[in-house]
Amino acid sequence: MNTSIFRVPGTQLLLLCLLLSCFGLSGQSNALHFAGGDDSLAVPISQLLPSDLDTISVEFWYRGESDPQQITTRSLLSLSNASGTIELSLFANQLSLARGDGSGGLNEPLSFYGPVPSNSWQHLRLDVIGDSLTIYMDCIQRDRLFTGLTGPVENMWLGGETVTGFTFAESWVGEVESFKIWTGPRRFANNVCVREYCVPDVTNPNLLVYYDFNQGAAAGANTGIGAVENRTLTPGLDGELYGFTLNGPTSNFVMSTAPLVGEALVNLPFEIRDYPYRTMVLDSICSGDPVTFCLGPDGPPGGLPGPVAVDWEYSDDGGTTWTVAQMPPFTDFCFPVPPNFLTADCATNALGYIDRLFRAQLLVFDPVSGTSCDYLSETDTLRIRCAVTDPVVTIVPGGPFCAQDTALLEVELQTAHPWLNSSGTDTEIVWTLSATNEPTITLATPPNATTFTYPFLAPALSAQKTFTFTATITSCAGTVSFSAGVTVDPEPIAGDIIGLPSGNPRNLTELFPPDNPVYDICPGEDATIGVRPFLEPMFCIPQWQYTFDLSGTVVWQDLGFSNSSQNTNILPTSQWPGGADRIYYRYRCDPENQPSGCEPAFSDTLEIRLRPLPVVPQIVGPAEICLGDNTVLTLVNPEAGIDYYWYHDGLLVAGPTASYSVDTSGNFQVVADNGCVQTEGPLFQIDEIEVVPVMSCPLQPNDCLRPGDEVTLSASASFVVDRPNATLTYSWLASSGEAGTGQTFTYTAHPNTTPPLTPTTITLTVTDSTTGCAVTISRTITPCGNRF
Repeated sequence: MNTSIFRVPGTQLLLLCLLLSCFGLSGQSNALHFAGGDDSLAVPISQLLPSDLDTISVEFWYRGESDPQQITTRSLLSLSNASGTIELSLFANQLSLARGDGSGGLNEPLSFYGPVPSNSWQHLRLDVIGDSLTIYMDCIQRDRLFTGLTGPVENMWLGGETVTGFTFAESWVGEVESFKIWTGPRRFANNVCVREYCVPDVTNPNLLVYYDFNQGAAAGANTGIGAVENRTLTPGLDGELYGFTLNGPTSNFVMSTAPLVGEALVNLPFEIRDYPYRTMVLDSICSGDPVTFCLGPDGPPGGLPGPVAVDWEYSDDGGTTWTVAQMPPFTDFCFPVPPNFLTADCATNALGYIDRLFRAQLLVFDPVSGTSCDYLSETDTLRIRCAVTDPVVTIVPGGPFCAQDTALLEVELQTAHPWLNSSGTDTEIVWTLSATNEPTITLATPPNATTFTYPFLAPALSAQKTFTFTATITSCAGTVSFSAGVTVDPEPIAGDIIGLPSGNPRNLTELFPPDNPVYDICPGEDATIGVRPFLEPMFCIPQWQYTFDLSGTVVWQDLGFSNSSQNTNILPTSQWPGGADRIYYRYRCDPENQPSGCEPAFSDTLEIRLRPLPVVPQIVGPAEICLGDNTVLTLVNPEAGIDYYWYHDGLLVAGPTASYSVDTSGNFQVVADNGCVQTEGPLFQIDEIEVVPVMSCPLQPNDCLRPGDEVTLSASASFVVDRPNATLTYSWLASSGEAGTGQTFTYTAHPNTTPPLTPTTITLTVTDSTTGCAVTISRTITPCGNRF
């Protein structure tokens, strides 16, 4: 018996005995009475496998009635097979062993053992190992010999083999009690006389046969019983009754007087229930929970034959080793176990529970004989489960995110409990994903996953939303949840800004297309800019910003929140930094929530330039023109967007145009107009050059020419108006083909002599060498024979 963790001491034994006897643990115990004649009991061991019979142990209690003359041999037990018989009989108060061959012949007795007192209970045990037989009488080895049998035992009889007649003695007269057959080497490794007074554990696989004879009514009418019931788990081994009358005090089941102890305590059931109400039978608890232990609902369900001590043990390795339970509280037959006694090592346990086996060892004392028996109760398994106390859900990256962001989220249930990471845990983990006004989704994670990767796509939103990952853990303490979430913000939309009113902005002139609008404005004037209709900012906190320079590192200054429009006069040009000729505006849209996973959004950049003063217009053209000619006056690098107006001698003659055609002299001036201011150019004077050619009449002596005479003409009187010092050149051409240069021209009159005389046309071109102005005149000269 294992070391007791609780044993009822001293004066308490009587109390416990009285207490437990109230439960009626000492029940009826019968024996089988053999009255001689044909009374016999066949044990059908032929139903067993040969391997079961190769090593067997047969034990039982017997009481032989007195034989005053001591002349009759009474057969107690016979073993046989086809090769022979071994029979144990009682003769002259001695136990004798006889052997017969296979033909039924009787050999001389092999041995006598005694003395055996009449009318007293004795214990007999036979160990048969192959053809070896060891005999124990009252736990003392009396002999070891060869059986002479070839092969395993095939037949076994108590009281004589009366059916086949293969017996050497008369049938037994007396009683037999507690008949057992064991098999296997485990039985022979134990002390042979440890438990001869005790009721065996019928669930022991090595116990093949156990007849307790507790059937029917002792000495009563039992004729309806046809066999002795085998109490073990091995089927087909009920004893076969032959010759018994089964009615009356003999040849029947009778009350046993064998010295057995506490037969009713074998496999005593016990229960583990809740505390304090004991309304539920428990198979599992949370580590540290209180419970109630009871052998039976309130204690052993029967009486005891003597004082009883109870010992409690537990095993954490499935019953391989048993450990003494802590005392107290394990100090009684029915007791509470307070909180924090039944615990599991949850800090290192890999499963999150331990299956702890409990059993009670009951030691029953016989105060008369001084013998005792220890019995094991049923074994009950209590699963002690670890409660979840400290997990934290973490998400990496943890956000916040912006709508349409994607991320691989590493979701983890961080805990100091190693068993939460085990697939064999007794705890269930279910992961869900939820958000406001959206259905909760159960995630397809591996069973009891404590970490997983989740591909997250942040949806388009109109308001901030948190997506929550929840680990719902079901354990012995019930269901608890641990959560963490990632926040998603709607993506800010900044819209566009333009000059207002749209399409016709006040005081602004659009210079470039509106994708990134550029306007100019007259210095000192104000204008209104604002959000383009139908493209207003969304999901953000708007902020107007400005800067004067987009080169290098741009520094934007805040103007103010929320207004959908701004007046440029908030920043009058008088407050602009020196040298600034333009300003840039934009609309910054900050996320509605901070911190946010969204970056600010920005509108397009709107540029307003100060309209610059027009460059002084410079006229380009000749300073002189010939009388009767015209010329086109232009400007030096005219500017786009500038209107030019032309003035002649103070009068507006053209515009807006960047060129002007003139055919007269005078003072010309251009005024440049940018819509804001006008800039006057310098006067540009044009002089008109008038060349006056003068051709003389033929000079003497040939002032009346005749054919063949040489005629001289002069242009010396030619001049340029208002330019007396002008240098002139002359070009002459006669129709007769003669030509010349210089102030005079001489030619020969037409030589024909036949009237009418042919006139000659003289053409004179006078050119101002400085300006190139030239004037041509003609004169026809007719010889004197003709009038001209």
